[in-house]
Amino acid sequence: MGWRILAAEEMEEFHHKGYLVVRQALLPDETERLRAELRRLWFIKYRETGVGPDTRGASSPDRLFPPVRNVHEESMVLREAALDGRIHQLMEQVFGEEALVVGGTGFYKAPGSKELPMHQDNYDIGAAPGTSCAAWISLDHSSEENGGMQFVPGTQSLGMLRPRNPARSSIYAQTVPVPQGYPVETVCTEPGDIILFSGDVLHGSHANTTADRFRMSYVIHYVGVSTEKIFVQQARLLNKRGERVTRRLHKEHAIRKLFREPDGNE
Repeated sequence: MGWRILAAEEMEEFHHKGYLVVRQALLPDETERLRAELRRLWFIKYRETGVGPDTRGASSPDRLFPPVRNVHEESMVLREAALDGRIHQLMEQVFGEEALVVGGTGFYKAPGSKELPMHQDNYDIGAAPGTSCAAWISLDHSSEENGGMQFVPGTQSLGMLRPRNPARSSIYAQTVPVPQGYPVETVCTEPGDIILFSGDVLHGSHANTTADRFRMSYVIHYVGVSTEKIFVQQARLLNKRGERVTRRLHKEHAIRKLFREPDGNE
């Protein structure tokens, strides 16, 4: 992938839908390097923590292959990807300013994994003013069958929506009902594609109903440099040069998560 300037039509699509697919953004060898690194980290965690069948004796793909969070802090390969100047250039076009790395998460989405309910990333990230933005790097072919991503276009304009049953519904501690009248779109990807999406857009993923196809991805979250407060990683942000950056802790965000008004307004 060379240095990429998003066309005006692409920027319009991002702002209209809340997400944009940048096709073949990474080369095959770059994609395979990320896949190999996530596999290596999984074996390390398996040996260290004994990740495996749950206490009830049932084999659970979601327990055996859980997401690995903030892996950019323990892997130089994944740190380099989070600081990749080409991705930062895309983020700078989205934010209109320099971007800061919040964190990177690896997803394995093994065969048999459950659906990830609809959620908004900035509900947990808590960036203010403004919101966050993610670069979702596809490391496998993805479709509805093996756990492909789903988006609800336009919901990034609705602000933070009130979740249903927080703290139990998903790994993001939220499930947000799809607002009436908004369609759900499934996005199919190939290895090396990157989905850019707003921290306010509703999204989730399908269940992986295949017998033998993983849907691996590496997701990096960013905020704009003008962000003043953030709820996570507030003392561990990175600028594009890899330097540690600090922002104020968004303490009020925790209260708003618990007592959000039904219309989603803060």
